[in-house]
Amino acid sequence: MAAPAGSTLSPSRPRCRDTTLGVAVDHKVTLTQAVERELTCPRCGAHGDATFNAIGEGGWARESVVADMFNTDSAQERSAQDAASDLVLDADRIVGLLRCPACKQRAPGALRWPAIRVAVPLVIAALLPFVSWILGWGSLVFVVGALVVFSRERRRLERADHVTIKNLERGAKTKATFATKPVHRPPPKVVVVAPVIEKPRGPDEGPAFLTERKP
Repeated sequence: MAAPAGSTLSPSRPRCRDTTLGVAVDHKVTLTQAVERELTCPRCGAHGDATFNAIGEGGWARESVVADMFNTDSAQERSAQDAASDLVLDADRIVGLLRCPACKQRAPGALRWPAIRVAVPLVIAALLPFVSWILGWGSLVFVVGALVVFSRERRRLERADHVTIKNLERGAKTKATFATKPVHRPPPKVVVVAPVIEKPRGPDEGPAFLTERKP
């Protein structure tokens, strides 16, 4: 697999190692490419175009007399092929970590797989001492591996939080949330008070409040 178009090839400094057959050189290539993916929020339905940088790291490939006998590609080309595959995988994982700019939330279970990738080597490191005390020393390898995975997942999460979203269109749920809803108020209660009609009094009668009422 060739390096993706528009990617930046960043070969690391080769490691030189003396062998009995001559000099073996190890190469490792890192690719960086601006990627544009379509984003559709599963929560609110908003969609837009996300632009971010994806990073792919190739494995160490050795360039030596023996290795060149079994490989038609050079060591740098083999490492670049691994980096290209890792770049596509990194882009897919960043898309799964994107936070929707409309509802400010990630997709359901977005952090599940990053947590699993960190937890698996830690679980293996915790179980190895119970299998054999000799294998217990191998727990350190898995602990270091978990730290490396955690560091890479953290950097990927930071890149996902700084993604640029273009052509954002809010979904139906978000539009309903931000729309101005009319306020329905109940009509006021009207209390009808009947007027009090007093019986007309004669000229010799006093005021009504001085009149004695019979029980």
